[in-house]
Amino acid sequence: MQQLRGDIMGTIFDKDFDTIKQKMEKVDGASGREGDIYRYNNLAIKILKRPVFKHLEDGYDYLMTLSTKRFVLMKDKIYKDCHMIGYTMDYIDDNNSPVDNIPMPLFISELEKIKEDLETFKKHEVYIVDVHGNNIMYSNGLHVIDTASYMPLSVYTELKDYSLTEQEMKNNIHLDNLVQINTGMTEFLTNRLSQSFTQEERDIFKQKLLKDLLECSKETYIGDYLKNSSSDSETISTYVSKRLHR
Repeated sequence: MQQLRGDIMGTIFDKDFDTIKQKMEKVDGASGREGDIYRYNNLAIKILKRPVFKHLEDGYDYLMTLSTKRFVLMKDKIYKDCHMIGYTMDYIDDNNSPVDNIPMPLFISELEKIKEDLETFKKHEVYIVDVHGNNIMYSNGLHVIDTASYMPLSVYTELKDYSLTEQEMKNNIHLDNLVQINTGMTEFLTNRLSQSFTQEERDIFKQKLLKDLLECSKETYIGDYLKNSSSDSETISTYVSKRLHR
């Protein structure tokens, strides 16, 4: 694969991008308000529709310094005519197949990796935002994509509450991030059940799971809840059926 670096680590400049652009393939159904997604070998490339302001780019720079297991973070920034126009990230090839037959212990082990990443975001004071079912993927494990809008407090200083201690701020961030991932992961599970479950059943399961998570404790993580409420012999399908009293 062609080396995707300019003179500065983590950047792709005009000449390199012009070469890459000739070989990029647009990903069907992956365009959004922020930009269009293309594939180049093992990379996804997002070309933005709007200019990138400095505080956003500062946020990108900070996120690029972090190491995560299951949150897909930006790898390179792309520049054209001295302006940032996009970025690269690992390409996750997800065919949207149902998750019914995934063993619960395997799914829970993936959620443990997500949990470790949440601890990383807590340590580095990063708010995760806009987590929903459509930006969670399952391809050789769980992956959370579309992470460029995450907000590190070191950059978004206007989000800081100076009446709190540093540890209190970290705890608040973690609680907000738990709500994001619990809600997004519940939506992912609901969306990716097979057609053997009716829409009504999906809605009931979603409502039950979210209700239980809220009633347990504001610090409850979906991975811990599923681990405590499932058995090693269950798949996602049999677990959902049990919750629905099928």
